[in-house]
Amino acid sequence: MQRITLYDNTQIDPNLPPRIIEVDFREDGIYEAVWPEGHKTITISQTEHCEMLIELAVHAYMERDFRGVISSGASGVDAYLNFHVAILLLSAGKTPEEVASLIKLIDQQENRRWGAFWALELQFGRSVLATMPQKQIDLRNAVVHKGKIPTPGQALEYVKAVCAFVAPLDKRLHAENYTAIKQRFFAKTKSVPSVHPTIGNAVMWTRTVISHINYPAFFPDAPFEGTVEEYIRESSKPRGQGFRKPVRKI
Repeated sequence: MQRITLYDNTQIDPNLPPRIIEVDFREDGIYEAVWPEGHKTITISQTEHCEMLIELAVHAYMERDFRGVISSGASGVDAYLNFHVAILLLSAGKTPEEVASLIKLIDQQENRRWGAFWALELQFGRSVLATMPQKQIDLRNAVVHKGKIPTPGQALEYVKAVCAFVAPLDKRLHAENYTAIKQRFFAKTKSVPSVHPTIGNAVMWTRTVISHINYPAFFPDAPFEGTVEEYIRESSKPRGQGFRKPVRKI
């Protein structure tokens, strides 16, 4: 399974390649590392939980875990809807406490989640409401509730449909509601105390299939077109090739 790469932000020698530790994904996006010298660092990810779940779906496909593609992809859609609703509510002036209360309520049932998402989209002036294709909804239900084992082709089409649904919504959300997204993340960083005596916590942004689709120009080392197949191909290459740069691993 793909892991998160943490960099030692206490390393100050520019002549050395970056030193890393690889750790497992965490739902809260807060990663603590203990380095050989004994010091600790904390790195806080700006990448949202929903985006990491979709990333897990991509890596499940690379590992030929085709049921995992569907379960992680479906969870990624659910988590994205929660995120989308939360950001629009914050943009509308609701307090974080009010938002958390509503998210807790809609998170109990999928129909509530979709209903809140569509209602807010209409409130913010959207005349065409986005949804997942019915074919992919049926596949998700068959895998989750009936034990279906999807084919490689079905798994790839599912993760492509998830990306096609989430990526444009997420790009628009960041363009139109960036202040609310930034404030939400800053509140998260302030809630995590530093563990290093002189250096504050690090912040990172993880390359994912969603960021690859939405912002290919952000990656001058990888001037690609931004497709799911392309991302899978490049991510499958060894470190030092494709996206994965050489590092000094401890």
